Amino acid sequence: MKRFFMAALLLFMFGATGTEANSKSGTVDNPKQIPDSIVITSNRFPTPIEKDASSVTIITEEEIEKSPTVMVSELLKQVAGIDVVRSGGLGTQTSVFMRGTNSNHTLVLIDGVEMNNPSSPTTSFDFGSLNVSNIQRIEILRGPQSVLYGSDAVGGVIQIFTKRGFGNLQADIISEAGAYKTYTESINLSGSQGKGDYSLFVSRKNSDGFSTIRQDAGGDEKDGFESSDIITNVGIQVIKDYDLTFNGRITDADADIDQSYGVLDDPNYTSENKMKSFMIRFKNHNSNSIYFQPDVSVSLFNQDIKTINKEDDAHVGESSEFNSNGKRLKISASNFMNIYKNINSIIGVEYEKETFNSDYNSASLWGGYADTVNEVSASTFSLYGLDDWNVTDQFSVSGGVRYDDHEDFGSQFTYRFTSLNRFKSIGLTVKGTYGTAFKAPSLYQLNHSLYGNPESQPEENKGWELGFEKKSPDNILQFGATYFSNDIDNLIGFDAMFRSINIAKATSKGVEAFAQILFKKSSVRIDFTYTDIKDKTYQSKILRRPKEKISFKLDHQFSDAVKANILIRTIGDRFDTDFRPYPFEDVVLEGYTVVNLSASYQVMQTVTLNGRIDNLFDEDYQDVLTYNTPNRSGYIGVKLSL
Repeated sequence: MKRFFMAALLLFMFGATGTEANSKSGTVDNPKQIPDSIVITSNRFPTPIEKDASSVTIITEEEIEKSPTVMVSELLKQVAGIDVVRSGGLGTQTSVFMRGTNSNHTLVLIDGVEMNNPSSPTTSFDFGSLNVSNIQRIEILRGPQSVLYGSDAVGGVIQIFTKRGFGNLQADIISEAGAYKTYTESINLSGSQGKGDYSLFVSRKNSDGFSTIRQDAGGDEKDGFESSDIITNVGIQVIKDYDLTFNGRITDADADIDQSYGVLDDPNYTSENKMKSFMIRFKNHNSNSIYFQPDVSVSLFNQDIKTINKEDDAHVGESSEFNSNGKRLKISASNFMNIYKNINSIIGVEYEKETFNSDYNSASLWGGYADTVNEVSASTFSLYGLDDWNVTDQFSVSGGVRYDDHEDFGSQFTYRFTSLNRFKSIGLTVKGTYGTAFKAPSLYQLNHSLYGNPESQPEENKGWELGFEKKSPDNILQFGATYFSNDIDNLIGFDAMFRSINIAKATSKGVEAFAQILFKKSSVRIDFTYTDIKDKTYQSKILRRPKEKISFKLDHQFSDAVKANILIRTIGDRFDTDFRPYPFEDVVLEGYTVVNLSASYQVMQTVTLNGRIDNLFDEDYQDVLTYNTPNRSGYIGVKLSL
């Protein structure tokens, strides 16, 4: 902690020596609404997307509202380079794989707060309960990104921004009902007055669901789901150009689940997931100071997970209970600088402390078992810096470095470089990046008495990409492609005694391509991803990640009041493991195509009707072997804007 405050003091002493200039310094004029042409995540300061060399996808508020889905995981399935796997219905384990890397190699941020679970054995984030309500935009940044984000950003970063209030008081009330007796209700109150703004979002979702386990694997009883969310954003301009903001998020989700071994269908196996996150932030907006635009924040994250399995007729003598708690405190301070009007820089310092404890007890016909991890913790101190240099209006480069000091495994150094060249006369942009990233061993992997190993070292990635984008003179047609390569070393696996050990290497290489056509009332977009993943150590198959993925999206506006959307998603064959026989068997999950439809009708200025059909042609498919997926499902809802 002392090192953090000393470094922060030096950072701001340096920044305070700046002079005045007439530049806006690249900041967003209205921080409550980020323009669609601006990306934040790539450099941690607003950057025009046309000048950003990174592979980044922005899902805008308009796209979210037009999309035929209510879950963030379903939105992400449309994005190039991302594979999403859900083990059943709503609320069940949902993993995201970015460019073939593992699910714990993607860092997830919501309103600047890190959401990866410190109590998870791998610290991955579970998207199972995250819905799209109250989200303003989502930025997906692909490739190694540890320079600005530290651990976990091996494959990339997903950053979610929720809505802030502005203007007069507004109330949005949404209600939806549909298949599997699924009901969603939410209300959002937002606005601004004087120098302050506010928003409060409350939602409730419940569903009878369907069996997590497929019928051909013995699934019969329905596995339900219910969740509640409370989200608030409050901001006030304390002095000119300086905002003090607070955001908080509370999620309480309960899901029925099934077994992964033995008799799979289980009528009284439940999971409870409670998440809380808070951040207070002091930030400069629209300052004319060249060298002094500070951003200071303190965030807290806490996640409690409980699974309870009671004895039943199909599992005589079997019962279990698992409880885990993970916490993260993070203090961050950075300073943005605009030097010579064409060099944007950021330097920052961070302190992070993660804490974890768990308790597991089970009973069976062969006896009982207990496993307890008393509270353990680890802290990390970090320094980073990045320069983004617009050499000319058409050519830009950037470079960044980071130093992390983890109290258990020691120091880690990462770097990243980018280059972008725009040939404006022919509408062509060529860009490339090269960088490194790391994934710190989890508290479980370091400290568990049986399966942990205090000698565990970080997983490391060296990755690069090269791509282009081409636009027609009238911007009606746009297409592009990017080749990427990741070389991951020190992957953590298990030795003969199932202790964590750095033992594996893997590579993922592939191509992301897209084409988009914009008409007066319609738009068409196709995204294609090819990923070749190899286990360099065991030469074994990488599970649940397809080589080919295609997404097709058509939006059409029939009139000012009527809009429709069609989404077609094709997933290629994937490998999985069947744990039912002994020895275990590798199997192939067949590829599939799913079609979703949605439409909206604005009855009047304050009333909009929405309808959607998921899995229009009732495709029978599996994301995970023996686990169920939704049949054809219809939903209808209404939105009142007052």
